[in-house]
Amino acid sequence: MKKELEDTQVALEASHKVIARLTEIGLSMSKRIEKMKVKKQLAKANHVECHQKFQARIHEAEDSMQAQHLIIEALVDEKDSLLQTIQVSKKLIMPLLHSMVIGRKNRKKNRKRKRLRIFLWARER
Repeated sequence: MKKELEDTQVALEASHKVIARLTEIGLSMSKRIEKMKVKKQLAKANHVECHQKFQARIHEAEDSMQAQHLIIEALVDEKDSLLQTIQVSKKLIMPLLHSMVIGRKNRKKNRKRKRLRIFLWARER
C-alpha cells in the first residue's frame, strides 16, 4: 500500500508539474494574444488615420480642381467680354479712321492744287 501511495504521490506531483507548465503556456499564450490584439488595434488605427489623410488629400484636390474650374470659367467670360469690347470698338473706330484717311487724302490733294495754282500763277507773271 505504501508503494501505491508513493506511486499516487509521484503521479500527483507529475500532474501538478504538467498543470503548472500548461498554466505557464496558457499565460504566455494569453500575453501573446493580448500583444497581437494591441498590434491589430494599432494597425487598424493606423489604417483609419491613413485612410482619413488620403480622403482629406482627395477632398483638397477636388476643391482645388473646382476652384481652378471656376477661375477658368471666369477667364473665359472675361475673354468673351474683351472680344465683344474689341468688336464694338472696331465698329466705332473704323468709320473715324476712314474719315481721317479721306480727310488726309483731301488735304494732300488740296496742297497739291494749291502748289499747282501758285506755280501757275508764278508762271503767268
